[in-house]
Amino acid sequence: MLRKRLKVEDYEADTPYDDVSLKPRRVRILLKQHAGQPAAALVRPGDRVTAGQRMGDVEANQLGAAIHASIDGAVTSVTDAAIEITA
Repeated sequence: MLRKRLKVEDYEADTPYDDVSLKPRRVRILLKQHAGQPAAALVRPGDRVTAGQRMGDVEANQLGAAIHASIDGAVTSVTDAAIEITA
């Protein structure tokens, strides 16, 4: 009865799903991901990284997040704010 009163059937339909695999050629990963301390870069321009590799870390006993590579590639830029990787 509740479903009928709410007219749920009006909104029930198959939802199209497109499985899209994105392959970015360049990413820029921020060293400050939240309200804590920004991570210190562990890589330098020219270094090769693999997806999942740790690229930045925070000091012990500090609030912050470790930063990891999202793609395989070469580090093209490291600033106080971000690390850029090109595949």
